[in-house]
Amino acid sequence: IKTIGNELFSIEKPVGNPKAASLVDELNYKYVTPAAEKVALLNGNIAELRFQAGKAAIANTGWAITGLMIGTAVAAVLSFVVAFLMARSISRPLRAMTESASRISTGDVDVEINVKGKDEVGRLADSFRAMVLYLRAMAGAAETIADGDLRYDVTPMSDKDALGNSFEKMIASLRAMSG
Repeated sequence: IKTIGNELFSIEKPVGNPKAASLVDELNYKYVTPAAEKVALLNGNIAELRFQAGKAAIANTGWAITGLMIGTAVAAVLSFVVAFLMARSISRPLRAMTESASRISTGDVDVEINVKGKDEVGRLADSFRAMVLYLRAMAGAAETIADGDLRYDVTPMSDKDALGNSFEKMIASLRAMSG
């Protein structure tokens, strides 16, 4: 290349000169054309590699989408199961207490509340048990008084205890009448 280039540059007026045209043809034939062919082959190889990489990326994207869809489905099923179990753990005790409250509202104080727990539902069950015990005690007091025994004392739970305060007044009035 260097020799041909030096010869070409040594020609004073290369345009239209047959020797310059011959040197350019020789340069093209020996070096430029093979280099262009190699560049074209390299470009073809690069295009093939890009095509294969694109196919691999699409295949991997498919696997990623499939994985995401499966993961989403599993998460949805697990969320549903957890929500169902939590709802059931709340609704069962509430249903039992609702049935007990319904029986209490008809005057039946012989109910058992078997709900346990330290959460709000458990505290509600504890309050229901305390209410049932209180109502049983008041029913026992009423029965004792109805049998004529006025020695029974009722102590109201608070100033707002309407039933306890009424029993206390009733016993005091009955004692005063019988005295």
